[in-house]
Amino acid sequence: MNQAAKTGAGRFGGLVIVSALASAVLILFAIVPLVLLISRSFWNDGGLSLRPLQLAFTDADTWGYALNTLMLATGTSAATVLLGAPTAWLLARSDVPRPQLLRTALAMPYAIPPYVMAIGWITLLNPRSGLLNAAIEQTLGLGPINLYSTGGMIFVLSLSYFPLVMLQTYAALMGLDPSLEEAARTSGASPWRVVIDVTLPLVSPAIASGALLTFLIGMASFGVPYLVGHPGRVEVLTTAIYNAIDVGTEEHLARAVALAVLLGTVAAGALLLNRVLVGRGKALQGGKAGRQNRVALGPWRTPATVALWALVTLALGVPLLVLVGTSLMTAWGRGLAMDNLSLANYAQVFGDRRTLSAIATSVGLAASAATICVLLGTIASYMRDRTTLPGRRIIPFLAELPYAIPGTVLAMGFILAFSQELWIILADTVYIKILLFNTAWILLAAYCVKYLAFGVRTADAALTQVDVSLEEAARTSGASPLKVLIEIVAPLLRPALVAAWVLVFLPALGEITMSILLFGPETRTLGVLLFDYQTYESPPKAAVLASLLAITVLSGNLLVKRLTGGKLGI
Repeated sequence: MNQAAKTGAGRFGGLVIVSALASAVLILFAIVPLVLLISRSFWNDGGLSLRPLQLAFTDADTWGYALNTLMLATGTSAATVLLGAPTAWLLARSDVPRPQLLRTALAMPYAIPPYVMAIGWITLLNPRSGLLNAAIEQTLGLGPINLYSTGGMIFVLSLSYFPLVMLQTYAALMGLDPSLEEAARTSGASPWRVVIDVTLPLVSPAIASGALLTFLIGMASFGVPYLVGHPGRVEVLTTAIYNAIDVGTEEHLARAVALAVLLGTVAAGALLLNRVLVGRGKALQGGKAGRQNRVALGPWRTPATVALWALVTLALGVPLLVLVGTSLMTAWGRGLAMDNLSLANYAQVFGDRRTLSAIATSVGLAASAATICVLLGTIASYMRDRTTLPGRRIIPFLAELPYAIPGTVLAMGFILAFSQELWIILADTVYIKILLFNTAWILLAAYCVKYLAFGVRTADAALTQVDVSLEEAARTSGASPLKVLIEIVAPLLRPALVAAWVLVFLPALGEITMSILLFGPETRTLGVLLFDYQTYESPPKAAVLASLLAITVLSGNLLVKRLTGGKLGI
């Protein structure tokens, strides 16, 4: 970094104040809940004790939940690698037609909340009333496929998250120096031998990193285990935490705390290992990436292309079409017959006061969280990359930490921290009362803490494209750093900041893992209402909200890709 671009602490004024306030707020909402969660696991009857952990870990149910969680996470990780790694190689190294279009289509399932896709698969594979199960039984006379199982959860999650492995492996393949593979071919190695002996070892850290991330996602997942596993009595740690909190007694709250600590500890270990693998992958690649040579598949070209489009259809097309079809059903038991299709469910859903309230709540919270995350993320990134102020890395660190923590664990910390009045006393003269529980504010705080990393990462990427000479010229003319940020840097970052806003807005709009634990009587969100419809009331009504949410998310991601020239978005 050019030293002329760095600015000393003495000239920062308002920017320093904003950063200090942001750091204090982040410590309150990102660090305090986690500290309370950990400390509460060592607290019993008003004193320090290992009894809460002892009671939880000596309970056979705990280890049953842990085993189910491990099976789910491991199965999801293995399935995503089996789907994602070969797909990435075909897109990056083979001569399949229109690889960029295929890459975009194959990445789209990752953009849609997996619990939305789960609703589509439940409609098809519900053991009792699934449309596909009924067709199989009528035509083949075979018993139903039981989606309500560990295998069912793995199936749904792997179809949603294999793009994560695919995208990481694809990026690693495109970043490899092609001369390494060319040298192997020049030595007489066949294309498949080059893949096995050269390409695979070089991209294995990226594959392993993707596998670890999907392992972590499988552990932290709540929506799919609740909708798919819970009816089959397959409980995992996240659903066990929810069930314990739902009971509400002190004993069950202590159990939920212990389970959350267990889940968070395993997640932290997986993340540390992932960092090592990412660093190793960068070290292994090295060199300069050039034009990648593509392997001619010959007679396998058509089958490979068909297989890729079939995967798009299975992971994206089938559940979305089923959702839209289900949302149009007049009578749930009559199936997708033409005389059973109408817009009655849409009229009922949007005529329900709860729907309008949930939409207003979710849109307001998501828009507010996106705005706050973009503002704080831009300030944090600018402070870290363009100044030499002490402590300039605090906000970026506080932003990255919560995103890596399972949402159930984070929500558990919020419950402990903000379920009662919290008083902050400043200099014995200023008293601030914070009462967030059962209000929209606790959801807003949770969303901001969870998704602030998106704002920081996007601003980081955009700042590297801004020439520091523009800022130097403005500061030479007497502009303060805060004015430079607002009037010079922000306009140049506008496309990236709009993209970051959308990238926060979309997951916050359909967020369920934290919302299901933190919503209050007057703050039911879209995700919570969708769960209520699917679990207790009407699957066709749930399909209405799920369809609209999926279409919104897909449209938003396409908008982000257009705004950023394909650099951001799925």
